[in-house]
Parts: sequence; C-alpha cells; structure tokens
Amino acid sequence: MRSSQHKTEAFLSLNPFGQVPAFEDGDWKLFESRAITQYIAHGYTEKGNKLISHDTKKMAIISVWMEVEAHQFDPAASKLTWEHGNR
Repeated sequence: MRSSQHKTEAFLSLNPFGQVPAFEDGDWKLFESRAITQYIAHGYTEKGNKLISHDTKKMAIISVWMEVEAHQFDPAASKLTWEHGNR
C-alpha cells in the first residue's frame, strides 16, 4: 500500500475505488471482502468444504454473524488498523 500499487491503472480495473482487496477469477472481477468471500463460498463448493449451508436456520445464523462483523467489529477494527498503520 505504501508504494501505491493499489492506485495503478491495472489495479483500478479490479477495484475502481483503489482499495484492497480486489479479486479476479478468470474474466470475473470483484471487490469488497464480504462479496469476495460469499463468491468463493458459493462458487467453489465442489472444490472443498461447504462453507454455506442449505439449511435455512444455519444460514440465518451465518448471516447474523456476518452482519455483526460488518457493523460492530469492522468499524472499531478499521480505526485501530488505520491508527497503527499511520505511525
């Protein structure tokens, strides 16, 4: 990040906001960590562990914890990471 590789034209073609992460799977490009993890979990079930359940109640529990991470953990962790990274 300090060398600004995430601001190059090549990287901006993967993530137009110039932020990490960015993901490329063949000609499919995706950004935002939660979208990337869901893509992998749904798209690669035949390649290993099934990360997403087809059970409605289990999927609801997974969704709850994804929301907790996004709205409770991530804001605080992002502030700490930003403060630590800018020293």
